[in-house]
Amino acid sequence: MHKFYFLAAFSAAILLGGCATHPTVWEPMALTDAPSIRVYKTPELPASYKTFTVAPASQLSPETQLKEGVLETQLLFQLRNAFEANGYRFVKPDASPDFIVTLDGNISFKEKYVPVQTVTVPVWVPSETIITQRIRAAGDPAGTTFSAIHLPSRYTYRRETFGGYTTGMYYPTFNVTAYDGKTRKKVWEGNGTGASKNGDLRVAGQFVLRDMLKQFPHCACWKEHYPAGGGRTGLQFHVLTFEGNDYYPMLLPPAAGTPAADAGLREGDVILAINGASMQNKSFAEVMGLTKVNVGDKLSMQVSRGEEPFQITLTAAAGGNEAPKR
Repeated sequence: MHKFYFLAAFSAAILLGGCATHPTVWEPMALTDAPSIRVYKTPELPASYKTFTVAPASQLSPETQLKEGVLETQLLFQLRNAFEANGYRFVKPDASPDFIVTLDGNISFKEKYVPVQTVTVPVWVPSETIITQRIRAAGDPAGTTFSAIHLPSRYTYRRETFGGYTTGMYYPTFNVTAYDGKTRKKVWEGNGTGASKNGDLRVAGQFVLRDMLKQFPHCACWKEHYPAGGGRTGLQFHVLTFEGNDYYPMLLPPAAGTPAADAGLREGDVILAINGASMQNKSFAEVMGLTKVNVGDKLSMQVSRGEEPFQITLTAAAGGNEAPKR
């Protein structure tokens, strides 16, 4: 069995939102509530930015919480995908990027004791008839008599006591900083944290990072980066991971009337391959480049919605390429 089928099975029962996220489709990535985000933007942040690169914060300062290694590399890949979804083009550091982005982060666990609670709960009582009997004294000519009392259905209440227990949550936290590519001045900074039941920063922090970077200016130049086109497929996605190591495009809700919607694709479907090419660990831009096609072009895709994948073919319709969703 393909090693991703098990992971994709999480999406079969499922969702984005907020997350903030849909807790049923985006498990195990979903946050329990919308993340807390704070952003600082300087007047020097130009609207003309088109290209960017990512840099490891561990090489810039010894005080970072993330240390150089595989974890930092994987999180920088997430950062790259998020900015590409904002319409910017990733370039290497020696290609004179318009701005440079760094990331630092950590995940902590906090628990609290929930004390014993006594609550009043409603109880539904169905209608009933009560029969009463009255026995007369000896010699009473009336004898024994019966009477009926009808009680309609109703609510009553009872008190219940719940024992105390300990509960806890993981809190993924990120700090993202953008520097001008020429002056190296800080032009943007974002801080975000959320609550999750998942203890892996790579998994639990994805929607914190996504929601934070929604507040970074969107680049309208995305069409310059994906010149092929004219064809409309309805494919919108995020590049996400279920377990931290392997990343795949996961579909957002296709717009009604698009080839993706007409073919029955759903929010939460995972694209495993396009035209025979594996989508494992492909960047957002690489996937976008494959889905931006001409009218009449066909996309043959392997899709997972559970343990077994299935094949589906889309034919691009007229209507123009869709802007990427953030």
